[in-house]
Amino acid sequence: MVVDDEEKANILNTFFSTVFTVENEMLGEIPRNNENPILRVTNLTQEEVRNRLNKIKIDKSPGPDGIHPRVLRELSNVIDKPLFLIFSDSIATGSVPQDWRIANVVPIFKKGSKSEPGNYRPHGFMRNRSCQTNLISFYEEVSYRLDHGESLDVVYLDFSKAFDTVPHKRTPRPVLRLLPNGVTFRGLPFMSRASVPTSSIHQGVFSLHLKDLKEEDAGRYNAVVRYGQRKRRCECEVSLRTITVIQSPDGPLPENSSVTLTCKIVNPGSSSTSVHWLHLGIPVRPSIRISENGSSLHLHRLTQEDHGKWSCEVDGARSSITLLVVGITRPDPIMLYTGVGSSVELPCNITHLPMEQRLSYHWSKDKENIVDNKQALVLNPVRPEDAGTYRCDTTYKSQRLTRRIELRVIQVLPAGTSFTKEGSYLQMLCSINGSTGKERFHWTGPALPDGQRKVIKGAFVDLRDLQTQDSGAWTCSVYDVDRLLGEVEHWVYVHAAQASDIDTFTSWHVILPLMVIFVSCLAAIAFIAFRNHKRRLSHLAALTSIEVSTVSPPKKLSVSE
Repeated sequence: MVVDDEEKANILNTFFSTVFTVENEMLGEIPRNNENPILRVTNLTQEEVRNRLNKIKIDKSPGPDGIHPRVLRELSNVIDKPLFLIFSDSIATGSVPQDWRIANVVPIFKKGSKSEPGNYRPHGFMRNRSCQTNLISFYEEVSYRLDHGESLDVVYLDFSKAFDTVPHKRTPRPVLRLLPNGVTFRGLPFMSRASVPTSSIHQGVFSLHLKDLKEEDAGRYNAVVRYGQRKRRCECEVSLRTITVIQSPDGPLPENSSVTLTCKIVNPGSSSTSVHWLHLGIPVRPSIRISENGSSLHLHRLTQEDHGKWSCEVDGARSSITLLVVGITRPDPIMLYTGVGSSVELPCNITHLPMEQRLSYHWSKDKENIVDNKQALVLNPVRPEDAGTYRCDTTYKSQRLTRRIELRVIQVLPAGTSFTKEGSYLQMLCSINGSTGKERFHWTGPALPDGQRKVIKGAFVDLRDLQTQDSGAWTCSVYDVDRLLGEVEHWVYVHAAQASDIDTFTSWHVILPLMVIFVSCLAAIAFIAFRNHKRRLSHLAALTSIEVSTVSPPKKLSVSE
């Protein structure tokens, strides 16, 4: 048993959609000679909108927007102007806001079990119409004929799900009415799309012009012209045929998938038609991947080259559709060069991927997995061992898309910053981890005092008799035949010779002060040692002159009794 309200609505909606009649377009439309009312819209005013708001019944329930009728009525003086502007724009453009096309459909129970979706109807009688009014009208008609002695035959018909199964497309639709004073009235579906050129009316030409053709515009058109009071009319029927390209499956498609493009011809008539296909304006020829079957074109193993506009042409008329092929941007693999210590982003770009679509990405390097599921893999800082083959895999509509990236790392040996002094020798080597062996190297030195720079071709740089002006950033640039692939900087610091060199210490003006200081230290040490020795001798003489006193015998003590 279904309890959830949303699930109940889905069940009823599924059932209602299955009982509607699908028109057989090959049958065409039923011709009619009677005229149809044209939608006439008078000049709308803000006051009229306010009056309508004040007449809203506040005991009704809110619509799909959730706004209670009482709110609309109480705020009529506030919302009348914005509603007036919306209504006026809708009338002028012939379009209705999308939100206004939504309605709450309440299923009406008819008979039988209430648990069966087939016992409900999505529609009821029109306003002021019911079974009673239908019977009353029938009774009056029968009574009138019998009272006048007329015979009457009655045939009873009962249409099952009558409203749902009636082919509504066969109901004629008003297109346009042009009055003698030049005022034009248009049917709602043809607002701003239908017109009759007034410049040719005096010649008796009343051509109907339709722009922005739609599939539902196909069919027969009746034209009626009145002349003066006699209302003479001229009728003609025009068959309009429309062609549309239908894609199956629709939407963006992944590389290596298949698609069928069908040239749908509405109201083709009895004459046979030939269909011609074009891609980007160029006629399509059958191949291993492309085949034709009647008005359908089959494309297999889609590639990026299949992206773009596909058109079918029938008797000079052309309809087009843009095919979006989701895939990896070319070329594959991508060759990237970057320098040691820099930051690099490895892209996994997907072409024509819908904005709302989110994919999961899997990265690997030399067949070893990398824990990162982002679309771009960032390496910061780049190390020499980061060179290798990277692979990004993702899946779109059951098709795997793969991007391969060859990362080559440029480095300078010796690694790190070079510190050296004037007049010394330095050799630097620019190498590439993962080199193809076809790269060319250019070295560029720091700016010289005259603004020029040293340029050395080749991977090696030999700098002899270095000068301080050689200090700065040396750039190794890697080229292929005609373009720069990447570059890396290597810093060199050259310091000038200082007075603290060892040769300076051998000069007389340095040695003499050092000798004076050395002799002074020796003299001070000798003086301190002599003084300490003299003190020790005086202490020994004092000890030998001290006499040792004798000890007297102990006295006897007597105690008197």
